[in-house]
Amino acid sequence: MLLFAYLYRAIDRLYRRLWGVPSLRFSRLTDNLHLDGQYSRAGIAILRKRGITAIVSMRPRLYHQDSLAGFNMLHLPTVDKTPPSLEDLKRGVKFITQEMESGGKVYVHCRVGEGRAPTMTAAYLVSTGMTVEEALSTIRKTRPFIAPNQAQRDQLHTFHASLSHPLKQHHPRGDR
Repeated sequence: MLLFAYLYRAIDRLYRRLWGVPSLRFSRLTDNLHLDGQYSRAGIAILRKRGITAIVSMRPRLYHQDSLAGFNMLHLPTVDKTPPSLEDLKRGVKFITQEMESGGKVYVHCRVGEGRAPTMTAAYLVSTGMTVEEALSTIRKTRPFIAPNQAQRDQLHTFHASLSHPLKQHHPRGDR
């Protein structure tokens, strides 16, 4: 299984390098929720064609800002290999929830889509009622090579514990 994860990671990176966006195979968690690494300037047009309406960027700085007009944007600057703050996880979950409830499609990204972006996406899934382990397992079905580190996983558990009750919205498992 580990060999396949490395192979899938290589395919994802090659595809993103060639086309400027990730392949749907490794990025579409549900019809309305996508997760991957940084898009290129050329890839922004492909995101539009895929119907993406909102972007959550976990990169320390925004790239290609002049090409992002028309997208709802949330920038949550997070240094690589560190967890998003609890406040940023809550802001991200609220943004994703509102966008999806209005019929939008959300693209969550960091540099390579293996640590910070999966952490944010897992927080959203936790808010729908999943445990941290269920959320990460759900993401791994599409992106078997995600690798949130211990600090990022610990922050997800802190986020889970901070919820007085999970948000009640449509459950993402049935959206595929």
